[in-house]
This record gives sequence, structure tokens and C-alpha cells, in this order.
Amino acid sequence: VKCTMAPMQVTESRGIKVYNVSSGKTLPQWLSEKKKKSLRKDEEYKSRIELIQDLEFDVASSHLRLSKDGKFMAATGVYPPQVKVYELSELSMKFERHMDCEVVQFQILSDDYSKMAFLQADRTIEFHAKFGTYYKTRVPKVGRDLCYDPVSCDLVVVGSSPDVYRLSLEQGRFLKPYSVLSPAINCVDRSDVHGLLAFGTESGTVECWDPRARSRVGVCDVAAKVAERRGSVVQRDDDDDASVEGVSAIRFDGDGLSLAAGTSGGYTALFDLRSSRPLYVKDQQYGQPIVDL
Repeated sequence: VKCTMAPMQVTESRGIKVYNVSSGKTLPQWLSEKKKKSLRKDEEYKSRIELIQDLEFDVASSHLRLSKDGKFMAATGVYPPQVKVYELSELSMKFERHMDCEVVQFQILSDDYSKMAFLQADRTIEFHAKFGTYYKTRVPKVGRDLCYDPVSCDLVVVGSSPDVYRLSLEQGRFLKPYSVLSPAINCVDRSDVHGLLAFGTESGTVECWDPRARSRVGVCDVAAKVAERRGSVVQRDDDDDASVEGVSAIRFDGDGLSLAAGTSGGYTALFDLRSSRPLYVKDQQYGQPIVDL
């Protein structure tokens, strides 16, 4: 018995199903642009599957990132802790490297894969070049997230303290840290349009900082807006913010004016930077922290 399942084929014999995951047609590189455009209405071509070889980890994959030139993809996972880089044009793995500690977050610093920074669970920041590990340094507190500012060449690291650590890759030293109003920071993001840094805190707030002025330009209480959406009120205690939904994920939109925030209780909120009131508040119905946006 042979039947077609979109977009893959399955063959069944004596109750055993065998799936052909590579039966779809791929697009030849020599095909003309005119022919490629004509295939956009071809159902068989639209349902094709292209698999990246060796895209797997023994236990789990934690993070994926595409290079700015769109030609490479880097992935980290366990166990053991490792990073794998794939060349998308070849649909295959370019190399893999093993590490001493699990990766919490990482950033690709260059347009391709040649420069990367890895924030590890033991407070280490590990820098990689094309040939392998280039340099290691440590941050004072356990890190939770990091981002890169290409204008100032600063690597911004946040974690289990109110301090925002800035490592200048141009000067090769730590600069004076920023200090937020919350006891800890969960996530950070930077807008490519205006360069503002946004920090999602354990206290359920989002703080925006201007690196040029090195000062806070605004604070938005996301937890209060989410509680208002549920018909409740946030009860803040200066000694304990455990009952408050922290901001677990944050992301600027490409227009530079919109900001999305996810909470540890499974809510997402969309803000316009010109207003403290959210445009939308959505309960994702899972009750689990929002990991990424």
C-alpha cells in the first residue's frame, strides 16, 4: 500500500510505516530566474522538503541564529555542550566545536560565522574566530542574556544583578555598568533603527536606555498592564517580587517604534514606544514563560 502525504510519502507494509522525507524535488542552481518564478504556482514544488544534513543534537538544541548575510546558521545544544555551524547553500554542516560548559545565549558578531560570542552557565564569555576559540573572560554575576551593539562595539550582558555589564570589544575592557531599578534582568534587545537598549526585568518592567546618553529614557510596567488585562492588581513588595510576573522575552520591531514583551506567566504584550499603554495583550494559554519573540 502506497499513499501520498503532503508533503512527504509513506509506505506501509504489515503495519509498519516508512516515511520518505526526501522525496520532494529540489530546485537546481542552474535554473533561470524566469523559470524559478513560474514554479511559484507549482504545487509539487511549493510542497518540497529540503533537509539540512546533521542538524541534530544528542539531547536538545537550545538556540539557533542566522548570520547577517543569510548564508550560515549556528546552533548550540547539549549533551555534550557544543556549537554547530551549517552552510545553507550546501544544506550541510560546516563544522562543530565542543565546549566546557552549557551555552546560555550567544551572538554572531560578524556578517558571517567568523566571529561569535558565547555566554556560558559558569559566567564565562567565550569568543570564537574561524579557527576556533579565541579568548575567554568572565562576568561578575551569572548571565542570562546578551546582545551586541555594532555602533560602539560593546557586548552587553545582563543577568542575576541590577548591573548591565558592557564589554568594549574595541578597547578590550569592561566599561562602567548601567544600573536598573530591578534586582535582576532576564533579557535584553537592541533596536537597529535608533539604537535604544531594552531590558526585561524580574520585577515585570521594561527599561529603555540610550547608550549615547548612558541614561534611562523610559520605564514601562508590563506586569501591571497584564494584571489589568486579567482584572487584578499587582501587589509589589520591596523585599520580594516573586509574586510578580517577570519579563522573560523582549523584541524590537523593525520599524523601531513597536516593542513586544513576553512574561513568565505566558502573556505577550505589544507596545508603541510613544505610549505606556499596550496596543494588545494576549494570553498564550500555556501558563509557561515566553522564551522568545
